[in-house]
Amino acid sequence: MGVYPVCGNVVDTGGRYHRLLWDGSQPGRRMRFVPVVLLVVLMVLGLAGQRHLTRQIDLEGPHTLAAAPDGGFYMATSTRLYRLDRREQVVAQHEAATLGVGRFDDLLVGSEGRLWVYDSEARRVLACDLPAPCQPFDAGQTAFSANAILVERPAGQGLLLSDNRHHRLWALDAQGRVQSHPLDAGWRFPNQIRVWPGGWLMADTERRQLVKVVADAQGLPVRRELFLQAEGRPYRFVVRPDGIWTVEAGLSLNDGGLFRYREGRRERVRTGAGDVGALIAVGDKLVLSSRQDWRVRVSDDGGARWRDLADGALSQAHAAQRDRNATLTRLSRGLPVGMGVVALALLGWAWHRERRAGRVALAAPAPWSVGTAALPINEGARLQPRPQARRVLRGAMVVYGLLPVPILAWMAWQLWPYGVDPQGQRLLYLVGAFALLWPVAIYLAWRWGLGRRWASLAIVLDERLLLLTWWDGQTRAAPYEQVWLGRSTLWVDGVRVSLSLWPGVPMWERDGLAEALQRHGHAHHVFDSEGALWRALWQARHAPALRWLAGRALACVCLVVALCWRFGVG
Repeated sequence: MGVYPVCGNVVDTGGRYHRLLWDGSQPGRRMRFVPVVLLVVLMVLGLAGQRHLTRQIDLEGPHTLAAAPDGGFYMATSTRLYRLDRREQVVAQHEAATLGVGRFDDLLVGSEGRLWVYDSEARRVLACDLPAPCQPFDAGQTAFSANAILVERPAGQGLLLSDNRHHRLWALDAQGRVQSHPLDAGWRFPNQIRVWPGGWLMADTERRQLVKVVADAQGLPVRRELFLQAEGRPYRFVVRPDGIWTVEAGLSLNDGGLFRYREGRRERVRTGAGDVGALIAVGDKLVLSSRQDWRVRVSDDGGARWRDLADGALSQAHAAQRDRNATLTRLSRGLPVGMGVVALALLGWAWHRERRAGRVALAAPAPWSVGTAALPINEGARLQPRPQARRVLRGAMVVYGLLPVPILAWMAWQLWPYGVDPQGQRLLYLVGAFALLWPVAIYLAWRWGLGRRWASLAIVLDERLLLLTWWDGQTRAAPYEQVWLGRSTLWVDGVRVSLSLWPGVPMWERDGLAEALQRHGHAHHVFDSEGALWRALWQARHAPALRWLAGRALACVCLVVALCWRFGVG
């Protein structure tokens, strides 16, 4: 048995496994992982905190409206229904659970005063005779999407349902059964649909059109005609003598702006709401709702001025929720900035400590070889990465560090016009947070990716040990019994080391390593193919290698399953 000092650490060569661990007597060596641990803890806590804050923001504001024949209207959040009279005072309210509704997605007041509800949680149409619980209307044989809009067919013939995500227009008869018709498919995200003389008007959102749908004698859609070619993507609309009012989407359908088309011109209407989710005409008034802003806005003069609801208690409740949401939003947006600043400080600390440790470890006096066949590995010599591999490593880090810059700049440039939309603002903040945390990603990629390839190999005199020393000074030692060499892979005491960055760019010369193992009687640990290496490791029940192989196989299986699920294969 012998004891040798290597790179400032003591190696006991008497055991079967030889690992160079940091000696606690050396100041600061046990602290080298503290920055990395703190960095991971910080990111986990920060992401958990932001998720918690985001979930506290109540986005279940008023998002659907329906005009009533008496001059009042219904307004619903996802879980509560309000009935307001012509003076805009709440005269009744109902919880979704008491009505047997999962979530209110759309409301329709029929010609006979009956309330129809589309339940986006159950994905069914319900008929409501308030205050009694609602009853299912459709026969339940069709799975509608989570976004659908209702409209009546002529004189008790049933309903039409525009199914946004399935790009369908469903016709339901008076018993709720689905009927086939010529225009059931071929739409591009159909949305709002309203009764119009001779049929209906419908917003075909992605085609940027309002379309007239003509009905036959049985009240089924049979023909479509262009009514308005919009500039934006309309998904809600009202047609009045003073113009065509459309709500046109921003990045998502929750970030709409209000526009009016008249006399061939399109003009934006300022409403005081950050987004518009629903729009109706109630007599001479226009009423809109903003789900994310918790606002219901009313205009009595054709959109010139907008005000809150006349019901003061309801308006105050909306204002309180709006202020709470604004505070939580500011905290959730400021949290990534604070995380980024602290993470950069920890990154600098970790980088400084690891570079200092690496300089000491790799500066040990020993003959050096540059990894070429002309300079074989001698006993006691140290093998560094080839100059070509070192240049490729540096180039890879430069490319990895600079590549996201134009990508992030392009994303910010594309999102900038949507900065007025809440969704656009959130995406801009995410791009900024990602840019701020990108140096952390570079460090982690280097520390556990490319940096693990920047290592030196050495052979200890007489003791038949192979030493692997990484750039940060961490060292692993193993007897030749625990060294396995394949065509492009080296296993050192359970640690997998790639002999090349990628095909054509070797890190070390394999011939010298094979010669050293053969010279010491371990030619059976040298393999000419990776397949033969894996078979030998399997027969030897080499646990670290098998765990690595099982993890890689599991990752591949998970990737295939995820792709099949995403694209609907099978």
